[in-house]
Amino acid sequence: MSELTPANIEKTPSEHVVPPVAWFCLRSQPKHEHIAAGHLRAMEGVEVFNPRIRFVRSTRIGPAPVTESMFPNYLFARFNWRENLTRVHYAPGISCVVHFGSKWPTVPDQAIVEIRSVLSPDGIHVISNEIS
Repeated sequence: MSELTPANIEKTPSEHVVPPVAWFCLRSQPKHEHIAAGHLRAMEGVEVFNPRIRFVRSTRIGPAPVTESMFPNYLFARFNWRENLTRVHYAPGISCVVHFGSKWPTVPDQAIVEIRSVLSPDGIHVISNEIS
């Protein structure tokens, strides 16, 4: 695992400079996206985006509404990585900040805007079971 230092993030071999405040993809512990999001929301200077979907699932006692993460085991956080990377990385429910060796990719702001555009204000997209 790469060491968590600003020197590892600031410039990748391609000389891509990471802005001080950016969106990062975080891997959560299995089925802990909502727990991780709650802990991150309590941190000052960290904005969390945990998109979810709601649908009806068949169970042995009949149909039941279910809300799950849109991206299982992943969520997004916007923070100043120089100040908060270690706190975010070791937050309860977080497995790691997604990185590839010494490359720490950021999520473009436009990608977050596009995902938010299909969600309700509470961050949930309802999937209908009706045939159209």
